[in-house]
Amino acid sequence: MKKILGILAVLTAVNLSAHNQFIYTDTLNVTGKTSVPFKVMFGHPDDGGEEAPIPVGKVKNETHLAEKVFAVHNGEKIDLTGKVKEGKITTDKASGRTLDFTLDTELKGGGDWVIIAVPGQTFDDGSSYLFNGIVKTVITKDGSKGSDWKKRVADGYYEIIPFTNPSQVNVNSVFKGLLVDKNGNPMKDTDVAIDYINGKVDMKKGTFTGKLQKEKVALRTYTDSNGYFVVSFPHKGLWSIRGRAMIDREKKYVEDTTLLIEVKIKK
Repeated sequence: MKKILGILAVLTAVNLSAHNQFIYTDTLNVTGKTSVPFKVMFGHPDDGGEEAPIPVGKVKNETHLAEKVFAVHNGEKIDLTGKVKEGKITTDKASGRTLDFTLDTELKGGGDWVIIAVPGQTFDDGSSYLFNGIVKTVITKDGSKGSDWKKRVADGYYEIIPFTNPSQVNVNSVFKGLLVDKNGNPMKDTDVAIDYINGKVDMKKGTFTGKLQKEKVALRTYTDSNGYFVVSFPHKGLWSIRGRAMIDREKKYVEDTTLLIEVKIKK
């Protein structure tokens, strides 16, 4: 069999690889719900509440809302940009700016909704780097239907395309993904960071506290020559997979893309 699955993720902790901008919601199975809130967050989620968040959409003293937010459901693109508002997340260390929005009237019927947010540029004072990327997840209601979740939907942006529905991943199973560039071409030999959302997030209070696991919370791998990667998740819960698509160390500029998945214990 061709070696298209890349290298299974290994444990390590690496400078910029620890930075992870991701979209958060409590669960990706939203069966029975009529309203689903989301937060775009930035920081080191594998550290749980022990790490100070990075303010999303803040560059020096200027702030902005998301450039673009949309959902894809049954092949139809739904614009959500106008629903985005400024929010806040408070960890055990500090508070930071988030970008928040809610799906409600758009949550009609069943199946999958692919959620894409383009937060725009964020400057991290700690590393003095400027970050620019997109965040993605898939929510499922009344069972997965159709193929939106496994298609490219973010044309013009870097994107992770899953081969398993992100709401249906099991502990210790093999998850395969494809990292593509802005033109949809596979990205070979590219760094992929997989971070556990290692704390308790209270969406109503806007808090991210505590630490759920002590080890195996930050995995690292690379795409293979065809842009594929694989990873096996040791813990149940939410994980953010980040493809660091481009880094310019001279200009201190990073472009990346993330995918939030939910891992469950197989019954």
